[in-house]
Amino acid sequence: MGGNAIDSAVAGGYAQSVVNSCCGNIRWGGFMPIQLANGTETFINFREVAQAAASAHM
Repeated sequence: MGGNAIDSAVAGGYAQSVVNSCCGNIRWGGFMPIQLANGTETFINFREVAQAAASAHM
């Protein structure tokens, strides 16, 4: 209730990952350009890159 298109896109990515793991957005990452209701535009990069503090011993 009260969701938006971004919520729908994320849910669709999760569902696709469960049904067809080679094509889902959890494992492979991606890019998402979005425009909010107030006109603000932004770009989310969710590529599968380790955080800066990650190490081989984690």
